[in-house]
Amino acid sequence: MSVPPLLGVILCKFCGYEIDTVDTEKVTTYYSDCKRDTCLLNRNCRIGVINTNCN
Repeated sequence: MSVPPLLGVILCKFCGYEIDTVDTEKVTTYYSDCKRDTCLLNRNCRIGVINTNCN
């Protein structure tokens, strides 16, 4: 018995890292953050949590 392919993917919206794959009925891309230090800094800068060390 073959396993159907996982058509969904979760990507980091800051660095593009593939976080996980998910079972969906069609090709679907979800975006989150991967919790790496640089990505967390980018997220915090964008939402205004911190305003130092932001480019």
